[in-house]
Amino acid sequence: MGPMTLPVPPARGPRGQDDVPPSLAGRAVLVVDDEELIRWSLTQRLGELGCEVREAASIGEARARLADPSARPPDVVLLDLKLPDSDGLSLLADVRAAAPGAVVILMTAHRSDAVTARAVAGGVRAFVDKPFDLETIAGQIAACLS
Repeated sequence: MGPMTLPVPPARGPRGQDDVPPSLAGRAVLVVDDEELIRWSLTQRLGELGCEVREAASIGEARARLADPSARPPDVVLLDLKLPDSDGLSLLADVRAAAPGAVVILMTAHRSDAVTARAVAGGVRAFVDKPFDLETIAGQIAACLS
């Protein structure tokens, strides 16, 4: 039996996570969620990864962010399904109009076959079930952008 070869561990980032793919650096992300802690956590982590993050707590706020001529259109929209003023999927047409190439990732604890079908038909590229890990979201974004 020859010598045993151990796998080389991946490079680690400053917080101990695997280094972030370069596809995240400089990306514009719009986080649409009515839960303040989720918005804050995503904004902090994605900001650490080099993303330019804007937040919205409702469909109305998200539409205002998308219509802002001084803001860069998002490369990625992290969209909650259940929002206080409407179903998150109602924002998909606005995203397509303001940022046709944006990747939309739906975050929800309420996924069903009907929701999945509507979301895919509307252009949602990926799903993240709540509760989620911040690194799962970062990985989903990187995978969708590559």
